[in-house]
Amino acid sequence: MNNDWKNTSTVYLQQHSRYYQWVLYPMIVLILGIILFLVLGSSEQVVHGTAKISSKNIVPIQVPIEASIQSNNLKENLEIKKGDALISFDVENLTKQKEQLDTEIETLKNKNDTLSVFIKSLEEEKNLFTQEDAYGYSNQINAFFKSKEKTIQANKQVENNYQSNVQNALSNVNQLNVQIAKKQSKLQELIQIRTAWINQQNIHNYSTEYMSQYELWQI
Repeated sequence: MNNDWKNTSTVYLQQHSRYYQWVLYPMIVLILGIILFLVLGSSEQVVHGTAKISSKNIVPIQVPIEASIQSNNLKENLEIKKGDALISFDVENLTKQKEQLDTEIETLKNKNDTLSVFIKSLEEEKNLFTQEDAYGYSNQINAFFKSKEKTIQANKQVENNYQSNVQNALSNVNQLNVQIAKKQSKLQELIQIRTAWINQQNIHNYSTEYMSQYELWQI
């Protein structure tokens, strides 16, 4: 029985020895390695010294305006921070050009508004300008309406003259018709008197002038 217990103890010790050798010891080593990494790896090491940093890529600065450089504060190894003025440009000419363009734009806008009032005045046939404008459109409107009024008056005068001439012509025609009727009546009477004279007949109901002449013709 003692021999069995010894054999069993020997097997047990051998199995635990293998367990420590292949499982427990590697785990302990791994845990120690992680702890050392966390302790030593997170520590900062400060190195004091002088260094020169040069850029691998040099990018040229392009300014999308035509202006000369007034001051250049760029220097090699210059320490800068946000908001530092590095380069300043002379924008006086650009400012003058902008002011000139603003003036031209304002002038064109005023002219466009004035033209709109001019067109509306023509459409409504009345001067909508409250005062004289810088482009003379108000005077043009007044001159146009005066000319139009003169043309209308002239057309009315021509129409009146035409109507008057028509009336005069109709009156003349009526007078001529009356005269023609009288002449035709007189001619008819003369024909009748002549016929009566040829036939040696007496006439009646004619004018005194014709009756006297007829009596003379009979003698």
